[in-house]
Amino acid sequence: MEFAMKIPDEMRKKYTERRARDAEELARALEAGDFTVLEKVGHQLRGNAATFGYEPLAEIGRKMEMAAEKHCSQEAEECLFALKAWVQEQAFGAGEDG
Repeated sequence: MEFAMKIPDEMRKKYTERRARDAEELARALEAGDFTVLEKVGHQLRGNAATFGYEPLAEIGRKMEMAAEKHCSQEAEECLFALKAWVQEQAFGAGEDG
């Protein structure tokens, strides 16, 4: 049996807004080649997204963390693109399990 946490709309909105700020921070870090920030934020995304039940976002965080560990800008950029797409989907009501 799967556990699905019911997240109040206001909390979901704030969470999505924080992820949008994460995307901005990641874009700056990627531009600067700062893989330490990419790894840290990727790790945080992986953990907090899983807590909220956002498995696709947790996977983006996991991939970001791995890309940073390898110092792979291309993979990190793909993760950043996926994060931005996730934020957009949430902002326009893609659904609770997004």
